[in-house]
Amino acid sequence: MRFEKLRRKLALVWVVAIGVAGCGGGGGAPVSGSSAFKPEAIEIGTSNPSGDVEGVKVAILRSGARDDRPMTTAEAASSSRIAGASGYFIRTEPVAGVPGGRVQLIAGPDPAPRDIETSTNYATVNLSVATFFPKTLQADLYEGTSLQDLNIGATASGDFSLLNGRALHVVIADPDGLFQDNPQAWFTTGSTPGMVIWLRGRPLFKPPGSYRGALRVYACLDSACTVRLGNTPIRIPYEVRVRKGLSIETSKVTLSTVFGVPAAAKIRVTPSEGRSINEIVIYESRENVIASFSAVEADGSAILNVDGLVSKPGTYTRRITLATSGLYSHPVDVAKEIDITYTVAPDPNRSYAFDPPRLDVMFKAGDGRSYSRMSYAYVMQGELSFEAIEFLATPAQLAAVPANLQGRWVSVRTWGQYNEHLQPDGRLTNEVIWWICDPVTHQCMPPDTYPYRLRLKYILNGTSSTVYQYGQVQISP
Repeated sequence: MRFEKLRRKLALVWVVAIGVAGCGGGGGAPVSGSSAFKPEAIEIGTSNPSGDVEGVKVAILRSGARDDRPMTTAEAASSSRIAGASGYFIRTEPVAGVPGGRVQLIAGPDPAPRDIETSTNYATVNLSVATFFPKTLQADLYEGTSLQDLNIGATASGDFSLLNGRALHVVIADPDGLFQDNPQAWFTTGSTPGMVIWLRGRPLFKPPGSYRGALRVYACLDSACTVRLGNTPIRIPYEVRVRKGLSIETSKVTLSTVFGVPAAAKIRVTPSEGRSINEIVIYESRENVIASFSAVEADGSAILNVDGLVSKPGTYTRRITLATSGLYSHPVDVAKEIDITYTVAPDPNRSYAFDPPRLDVMFKAGDGRSYSRMSYAYVMQGELSFEAIEFLATPAQLAAVPANLQGRWVSVRTWGQYNEHLQPDGRLTNEVIWWICDPVTHQCMPPDTYPYRLRLKYILNGTSSTVYQYGQVQISP
């Protein structure tokens, strides 16, 4: 069996040449009728199939090119199967996964005439395509995604002896380039023999719109297609709708800053046709870099805020993936990846820094849930440890706090190597937890802004000092 994809002008042409020899032993009488055609054991790549078919050759030919590598003695001996002066020759190559691990490849000139779809100089034989499927092809997909694989099947009727000792050339014209250049094929059995060709869809990077046309399938008994099976070409009309996919302004971001100072970049993101920003899921590690969307704009797009967090000096590479939720629904969309390089330079005048720089949180009045987040302190030299929370709210604000929340509306749990001390990477980790409602009495803090700060002890060269990390709890009505 032989596959080839030819590109000519706007048309994409596939060639599948199936070598079918006469009955074993040679010299046998011609056989006609479907009962003597028994290809059920034939597989692609098998050079010695069982049944009444003597051999199958798998070949891959490229348009306008000839493989001129010299043949070995064994290959030359097999060339007797090729008609003299045909321009073809045989070579043997290893292919994993097939019987014997090797196949014979027919190499030679382009077997598909460039005027196959316009030529009127051909004859039709008494062997015709009886049935075929599918009758039509419809698809709806986003740009960059692939068509689903397609099986084209056909049966034949008539004088099958016409195939003895000859090759059956199947040419599929694919004008919009919908399929990849590695089709596979196999024979089918039954009261009427036939075959199935498997075409793999290719990613379609086409402008959005509807593409209408037809796959045209030719079945010929010669490489020039001057002798054709009856009822060919068969025509399979298609309509493929290509939608605008998820798009991003850039796929690479470079951030740079100095120790203790965050960095930021903005990327415009436009959702896929028929989808919204709210359906886009951000996949990220949240290490050193985080991302979030701003408000949706009138055209449906939004700004993706890429924030480089306060980090130790160094260069970090991270990847953010944007994917439309429901990727397994139809039509399927293509996820987009953003590669980020984040460089943090040392600052000789700064010994430590907090991430985030402030510990601010927002609540809606009456929200009975607790919220928490991690706060990190990176220490380049010296030692830093948590001591206490200092509430900076006014006396009137503090008096309005429910009794069971007095001194508890902010709490800290320290995650250090030794209690409140630094982790091995020089980072102090505190989990900050906020409440605004008493879970027992359900009394809540009234709407207002309540400031506070974390007090930490910093020791450098035996000298200690007090440092603060500030924050506030904002409660809206």
